Amino acid sequence: MRILQPAVIIGLLLALSGCTDQEDKKLSTAATNSMTLAGLKVSLTVPDREFAPGERFEAAVTVENVSDRTVTLAADSAAPVYVRLWRHTAIGWDEIRQYPWTPGLQGAARSLPPGYSQTHTMELTVEPNWPTNEFLRLTAEANGMPQLMPGVSIMVLPAAVEDE
Repeated sequence: MRILQPAVIIGLLLALSGCTDQEDKKLSTAATNSMTLAGLKVSLTVPDREFAPGERFEAAVTVENVSDRTVTLAADSAAPVYVRLWRHTAIGWDEIRQYPWTPGLQGAARSLPPGYSQTHTMELTVEPNWPTNEFLRLTAEANGMPQLMPGVSIMVLPAAVEDE
């Protein structure tokens, strides 16, 4: 019986998995996270975890009343949800962008009946000054419930440099 060398085994495993170059090691695609508190569930979904400067993508925020009673949110503005971008610093997470979802005029306070679910979709553009090559955090918040803020980690890849 012949024993295979570890390098041969690793090579075979890589060939079978299809993971043979750096591009295949990209982070998994869609990212979703949710949190539930006091009968309210907030979820955030983005289509990918890696983006390029100038790239546009949709962030979907779902607000759902999972309780058997009406939940009232005493919001501080007419935006029903916010998406925020955070950067990790030496002293913690620092908010670098805030995106309110404002489709039209709405009242600041709102009541959500039992079983109510609504998805708010906003299109974001990776701005040229977003930090690159480091993990950033996107969070979603139902306005009026700041302690309920699910988030996902993303990364902005540097723009490709063209050879001359």
